[in-house]
Amino acid sequence: MCVQPSLTTPSFHHMPIDGDDNAKKINPLTVLPKEIILTIFSYLNANELGRISRLNTQCYNLVSDWNALDLDLRNISPLLSIFDQFDWKTYFNLTVDDVPPLNKHAILPLLKKCLSSLPIEKNAGITLLTIPKKLTLNNLITLAGSLKKKRNITKFRYILKRITSEVGDTPVDKTYQIIITNNILKNSRKLSFHDQKVLVKENGCKIPKLLEIVALLVARFTGFGERLYNDKPWTYTRTLEQIDDLQCIAGGFSEDGVHISNYSGADNDYNGAGGVLWIEMP
Repeated sequence: MCVQPSLTTPSFHHMPIDGDDNAKKINPLTVLPKEIILTIFSYLNANELGRISRLNTQCYNLVSDWNALDLDLRNISPLLSIFDQFDWKTYFNLTVDDVPPLNKHAILPLLKKCLSSLPIEKNAGITLLTIPKKLTLNNLITLAGSLKKKRNITKFRYILKRITSEVGDTPVDKTYQIIITNNILKNSRKLSFHDQKVLVKENGCKIPKLLEIVALLVARFTGFGERLYNDKPWTYTRTLEQIDDLQCIAGGFSEDGVHISNYSGADNDYNGAGGVLWIEMP
């Protein structure tokens, strides 16, 4: 019978040696073979591995080694894309050094479930996306236009000024990771925001934040040259933010750029709802 180790048990931190009156203590990480430690990690969930990784540098390296074992998430499906801390550094020279360790083995079933069951228009797939700490909508827009390599620069054909002034400088508190749909969910067009929330929830997701959807659009165009939520047909997703009691929208990514505004008027065929799952709650 296998018993999951607990981070609160004394045996994880120190092990007294039987028969030693001085109760000498040793760190099991220094005496156990690495293979055994990594096997123990296989019984832990993502949150527990995250807590272990923050104990010290040795623990962080061991968790990183575990995550690297025999699993490259980029190869599990052509409908899955990944944009992580290394991509932020590569394309935007943005250092992201507080990424929560990702238990690839634990997240694999969730990714496969999303790929097989989420009803996404055009079968567009999903992206595993890292949202960096301190990122704001306004500095993301600036980063998108300041690439050293002049190809795949994201343009913005319209941005409502009140969005940039009222929510544009709100920073991300800590780096987190999400699974986000690369297009709106099927049957989410022509619905009220309330009904869209219900539909998204029924599919196990949440409505995306404005920064999350714009980060997706910028990341996918910069890294892959793909215009998601584009103009074929015109497609926007509502977001959680409101201006004047109207939901903000983003999308319509045409050759002229991305459109960001708040939604007014009757429910129409342009506005749908994407879905997001938070790997670690921001």
